[in-house]
Amino acid sequence: EKNELVELLKRMGCSASNKNVDEVMEKLDSDGDGKISFDEFSNWYVVSEQRVEAEMGRAFKALDEDNSGFIEAKELKTLFGRLGIVIDSEEEIKQIISELDKTGSGSISQEDFENWYRGSLFWGTKQQEYQKEQEAADPIDPFDWPDNLRGQVWYIITIPLVMLLWLTLPDVRQPKRQGVKFAVAGFLGSIFWIGMFSFCMVEWATIVSNSIRVPIAVAGLTVLAAGTSVP
Repeated sequence: EKNELVELLKRMGCSASNKNVDEVMEKLDSDGDGKISFDEFSNWYVVSEQRVEAEMGRAFKALDEDNSGFIEAKELKTLFGRLGIVIDSEEEIKQIISELDKTGSGSISQEDFENWYRGSLFWGTKQQEYQKEQEAADPIDPFDWPDNLRGQVWYIITIPLVMLLWLTLPDVRQPKRQGVKFAVAGFLGSIFWIGMFSFCMVEWATIVSNSIRVPIAVAGLTVLAAGTSVP
């Protein structure tokens, strides 16, 4: 419910203003019953700006030990490290410090840093990183028809294998299949299919090699080596 959402956002370090909460409710409460499920919230939060803001706020406060709202300019590189941003150039660090510490006091406020961070390329990069995390965490839908021609051709080629694995291996990314038994079943099933595919690959390579009169040793050093190493 809305009041619980406010408390949740506060505990996660996100903005819990009325405007922000109303926007979140409008996006997630599709049926208009005033309630949001865990799955709806988690799927939204993973790729939301609020997640980036919360991470940024926690990293800043970790360095702001006296809760003054300021950090030393020399600590900026450490702050970037906490946010997963790698800047090796000292000149670039000095340039960023000059942009943030305009008064030359040697301190940077959280507000100034947040405003600068939102307008930087790092903000978009972080959101793209979270978007990839979300896509990787989404359950597989074998019936999702691609939009482009290349994807459609690849879909037709791979759909027999995809359906075979989809039907025989539990997708542990689904909320109802995140228990230990599903994880163990998925692991053992994966080992089984790796063994089956390896057996078929060796047998088929042997048959093809014999058919075109290529020595098995040569095929093993070329076809099989490439087939198992390159992917």
